[in-house]
Amino acid sequence: MKKSTFEFVHKTYENIFANAYLVHFLSADMLAPLAVRLLKPEWLEYETVVQRFQDATKSLQRLNHPNIIAAHTGISILDRPGLVSEYIPGVPLSSVLSSCKEQNRGFPVECLVTVMKSVADAMRYAHEKMGLVHLSLSPENFLLQKNGHLSVVHFESSHSPYHQAKTDNELIGTLKYFAPEHVLYGFRKPSVDVYALGLVLFEMFTLQELDEFSFNRSQFQSKRQKYQHHWNTQLKKTSLPEDCAKTLSDLFARMLSFIPESRPCWNEIYTQSERILSQLPNQPTADFLQKLDISPVFLPVEKELAVFSVEDPATPYN
Repeated sequence: MKKSTFEFVHKTYENIFANAYLVHFLSADMLAPLAVRLLKPEWLEYETVVQRFQDATKSLQRLNHPNIIAAHTGISILDRPGLVSEYIPGVPLSSVLSSCKEQNRGFPVECLVTVMKSVADAMRYAHEKMGLVHLSLSPENFLLQKNGHLSVVHFESSHSPYHQAKTDNELIGTLKYFAPEHVLYGFRKPSVDVYALGLVLFEMFTLQELDEFSFNRSQFQSKRQKYQHHWNTQLKKTSLPEDCAKTLSDLFARMLSFIPESRPCWNEIYTQSERILSQLPNQPTADFLQKLDISPVFLPVEKELAVFSVEDPATPYN
């Protein structure tokens, strides 16, 4: 049995369930930067949470898409399940949004549509390959690099027919991004992720805060109309061709439909995004991000983590 040795360098991110670290994979001939994501100790007694983490690790290992974090192998350190993946030198979209709001600088429409296309392409691939639904798309679960590249991360809440965890009645994530049918009836279909992406795009484009989740359909429709008004107001400020603006307005309205079947599928979102981008001048997302001056944040590593050798049938690169 081979051993993989990791030196923990920095903590790069944490959420309610796990911490992410920049590590060096040590061997005789290489010193490679990688990422390790470890479940927090307080969740180890919850069997379903542990199983969900392990399910997500196995699913990610079967995926290979440029906009989905590349997983190498699952590990266990200090009895905590972990995932070894590529290191992405990016920042959560939530941090970028905070900076945008501080500077009152919304995402240019070209960048917005690029994000829409990237996520749609990633999630349609994940669903076609594994029947995977993320179920927790939010700004915290997208990483943006300075070159404008976006990666979908943090699949602990995801659902797939291949998963072993029994999670029919569990909700994990940020409630205000949840689709009504996900909360009310436990639906776990791609339309749930489409709805969440619509809300993320709304925040990016308008810089408006989201309302709290509403169980009342009339309140939901009122909120949706308000969002559509802000969206269309922002669209009028752009130089989009009229047909592109109309397509983008209609696409957003349908993404936030109360009825899941009325929402566009990932393939339609991807195709329409590609068509819109073909009619726009090239304004790289990288240019916009450089003006915001966003950089990854490095935090100290916990004392109990230093250098670990983990028995594993393969190195992270196999």
